[in-house]
Amino acid sequence: MADSILGSVIEHLSHDDDAVRNIALNWLCEGYMDDTSISQVVFDQWSQRSPEIAFTQFPMLSFFPIPSSTIGHACLQVADLVGQERELTSITTRSAGKLLEQVVKMPITELAEHEQQIVQTAQSHKIFFRIDIQGLRQRVGLLDKSADQLAGVLDQAVAELAENPESATALQQGLAALEVLRHLHPGYLDLSAVLSCGPGVSTADSASFQMVLISLAQFAGNQDSSEQGLESKLAVHLQDSRESVLSLVLEALVRCGSGAAAQALLEQFPQSTENNRRWIARGLQRMRVAGLAPMVQQLRASISDPGLWAMLLVAEMQQLDPRSGQSIVAALDEIETASQVMIDAGLLYTFVCAPWQPTLRPTQVEQSYRDFLMRVQANLTRMTAHDGHDKRALRKHQNKQIDQLFKKRRKI
Repeated sequence: MADSILGSVIEHLSHDDDAVRNIALNWLCEGYMDDTSISQVVFDQWSQRSPEIAFTQFPMLSFFPIPSSTIGHACLQVADLVGQERELTSITTRSAGKLLEQVVKMPITELAEHEQQIVQTAQSHKIFFRIDIQGLRQRVGLLDKSADQLAGVLDQAVAELAENPESATALQQGLAALEVLRHLHPGYLDLSAVLSCGPGVSTADSASFQMVLISLAQFAGNQDSSEQGLESKLAVHLQDSRESVLSLVLEALVRCGSGAAAQALLEQFPQSTENNRRWIARGLQRMRVAGLAPMVQQLRASISDPGLWAMLLVAEMQQLDPRSGQSIVAALDEIETASQVMIDAGLLYTFVCAPWQPTLRPTQVEQSYRDFLMRVQANLTRMTAHDGHDKRALRKHQNKQIDQLFKKRRKI
């Protein structure tokens, strides 16, 4: 057994079951977990099983952790994948495209020394059409500029966006300058003041606010004195009715991943609209913070809306806190229908947390989850043939999960 919950999830990246591997990787990536061993295990699985089998959901990931010390190795992995000469639509080729996309999204301070290798790799295959080589070079070029010069580039971008809010070029230039300022000159800009002002009344204020939100969503803060405490400034905007703002605020808070970020979500929940509550619940599902599970459980107990209650149950399970065992078992015993998200969250909780239970036997958690799947399956069977194809796929997936649980129990 791994010596931590995180270690156990990483171990499950090597599980024999395809669904378990994909669910474990999704949990790690959705929560921006950046353990240095994650990428190596994924690369090892590609070698052992092939990308077509190992992680079929890899091309759909929005984040994948790559340690800065392995950027060169990641580029070699990319070259190896496209060198297999598969179709553009194959999982192998698409995985190569996704991996290089993730490399280029890393902080430019870590990419600069690998610029030539990245460019050569990007030019080697048409699957890399999304890789912005010009943008990469522009970002590298800004590293030699002083803080004042970078501020000038940023001011110019804001001015252009004030005139034309749809200018992709100005937005890209501003974000590149802001990235370098944040990494090389922390404290030069007062991001807190920009967040406090919000979109403001002028187009320039709106442009500045937008760029700060995007930057915080793209890169976690250095957590020096200048970027500490931004969680509370971000949290205020969880009440914004515009999804374009709300989505970036939530992404920035999840990217931060701190206890303060999780607390901000919990505190804003009661006063939010129904739509915003669902956004916040989704954010809580992606937080990976020690001690958050009992607070989510308490919040769930105050909710009467079934859909929102189910979202918070997923959030509680996603914390992978073994102490939640009794709460989760009791909740699963009440459920007759479930989304795929809940089924996947329950599967990971069962596989990872069952052996760690402080008050329950591992088989109690497994039995509860198995019974839950069987009830859901029985309910689907009773339903009409409407959307029958999707239901057959779900039943097949549930049957596979039930089989895996029986196999697991025989090993205990």
